[in-house]
Amino acid sequence: MKVDTNIILVIYLFILPIIIIKYFLVIDKIFGGLDCPICTKVHFNGYITNWSISHFIAFLIAGYISPKSLYYIILLGISWELVELFLEYNSKLNHDHFICKQHIIECKTKLTSREFWSHYLGINESTNLWWCSGGLFGSLMDITLNTLGVFTGVYIHKSIHKKVLQYWNF
Repeated sequence: MKVDTNIILVIYLFILPIIIIKYFLVIDKIFGGLDCPICTKVHFNGYITNWSISHFIAFLIAGYISPKSLYYIILLGISWELVELFLEYNSKLNHDHFICKQHIIECKTKLTSREFWSHYLGINESTNLWWCSGGLFGSLMDITLNTLGVFTGVYIHKSIHKKVLQYWNF
């Protein structure tokens, strides 16, 4: 029985964000937040962190699972960055937002729309953001790491598949 890799991919990409949203604070504590061995400040509101590595690994797995869905996976990565922007914006402007009420993230700082966009676009430093910690620069860096992860996963899949076919003389 052949398993449809697209179904596995959809299940993986459906479950992963739910786990991340539900257990964000726990995962962030495990990853070390901004106190990690690889943490590097690249901009006043942007860091390379263990979350950066998690982007690469998550998309590497997705590319490996379904190498024929390369562009679909990259598009979903871009879409996820837009979801993160929506969650961040709403949690900073509206402390009644569900992610604040459920204590998924700490909603201590309330920003105006102008303050948020000024920080996100890298104009002024105001406060740490959670979902979009690196602002626009961080989102673009995440998309880059997602894309590199997908291509790496596809490469690994094809390399392994090629070696298996060579081994069995197909």
